Amino acid sequence: QELADSLVPGLSSVAHSVILPTDPDLPAVESSIVKYAYDPQNAVRTITGLGYTRGGDGMFRDAAGQILTIEMRTTSDNEIHMKAFYPTNDYLKGVGIQVDPVVIPPARQRDVEYRAKFPGFQHTQGSAGLASVQNYGTAMQKTAENGYRGNHTGYGNPEYDALVDRYLTTIPKTERMRAAA
Repeated sequence: QELADSLVPGLSSVAHSVILPTDPDLPAVESSIVKYAYDPQNAVRTITGLGYTRGGDGMFRDAAGQILTIEMRTTSDNEIHMKAFYPTNDYLKGVGIQVDPVVIPPARQRDVEYRAKFPGFQHTQGSAGLASVQNYGTAMQKTAENGYRGNHTGYGNPEYDALVDRYLTTIPKTERMRAAA
């Protein structure tokens, strides 16, 4: 909420899903949206549970003593990306994760293979609304075969794909909203 209040005061709230707060279908699915509170202590417990230990400097290390480091990418062509990028990285550092920040240079922003192959996270805008759920299906994974065009997540799950297919092909609205939920 701090980021929303700082970057777009009064215009946005925390995004718990791809469904916009103004979407008229939100009430039909809201009870099924999993909401994760900003909880640094829970993050520390979770990372510790994965086998990392926190050093005296507050940074997590693996069994070999290597600092837990992630790459975080964004583009410089969007003002909100840049305003949120470094504070987000600071939140991660605050729980003990070293961040390797990468601002994708304009010359590489249209390099689809470079954008598809990265060892961390991308801080970018995505599409919103229930129709956008199809963007996260297995068929939308970026691969060499499809020219690295598709979703940035690389996520694939047959159960998710079946739910999305059901949502997109169901005509009665009540049943469609059940599939969305």
